[in-house]
Amino acid sequence: MLKRRTHKKVRRQDPPEFLIQKQGNLRFPAHLKWVRQYDCILHKTGDCQGPIEAVHYDGPIPNEDRGGKGVKDHDKWTFPGCAGHHRLNAKNYHSIGYAAFEKLYKINTKAYAEQCAKLSPHRHKWEQPK
Repeated sequence: MLKRRTHKKVRRQDPPEFLIQKQGNLRFPAHLKWVRQYDCILHKTGDCQGPIEAVHYDGPIPNEDRGGKGVKDHDKWTFPGCAGHHRLNAKNYHSIGYAAFEKLYKINTKAYAEQCAKLSPHRHKWEQPK
């Protein structure tokens, strides 16, 4: 026989604002396409492989640009990287983490992402007043 629940139903607390999935205002496909038209940031190493991809910077960024759990961060925090350096090589960006990747290749991926966002012809789309 089923037992009736006697305890009070607890109202679930809403997650913090920056953790709420808000993909709509974080996605800018035209900007990603624009980023992919450039060479991998490590093209001078000579060990690039595969097509160029828009790599999302994984380091600290402002909360309003965070995508939340299971959601990518704002597309303006991207830089061009080949598939190898992004996700295929043994020491790729996502497997070793942004800090180790920057130390290994002596680069600043946040600066590259900021520069791409600053130069993007699509930046007006995310800079529009709300």
